[in-house]
Amino acid sequence: MDENHEKTIIHITDNRVIHNTFYKLACAGDVYNVGFKMSKKGGITRFKYENGNMIIFNPDINAVIDTIKILNKTDNVEVVEGDESEQDISNNKYVFKNQRIHTLAREYLDKEFGGVPSSTFNTAGDYIFHSDLLKVMLLSVGLMSLKSLLRI
Repeated sequence: MDENHEKTIIHITDNRVIHNTFYKLACAGDVYNVGFKMSKKGGITRFKYENGNMIIFNPDINAVIDTIKILNKTDNVEVVEGDESEQDISNNKYVFKNQRIHTLAREYLDKEFGGVPSSTFNTAGDYIFHSDLLKVMLLSVGLMSLKSLLRI
């Protein structure tokens, strides 16, 4: 049985395997400067092979897929390839987009709770909050409270 395995996405979970494989294939002339991604820590983390297969390093793939199954309450995990921002692909709330576990966690916070809560000061509020005067006042109030507790 001859199957066509072109234009397939292959996920690798072991560190530096893709980096080493890329250089071996590049020396043999089988891979070119197309569709590759590099990181400072991990070297080459993604590249496209001559037959169109995309080889991607994702150490979190198993944890992400298991988490998506739990979040969707189904064993069916849909995979989005390419530009997922333009696609309306399913009824499932969460789909696998080659994300890492922290990216899925952020997506969960955005969908379930409206995002990560944040608070910002204007420059005057930041100055007051970090000023020495406020620290001294808090210390003196704390000392006065401590003195009143010791008198009791």
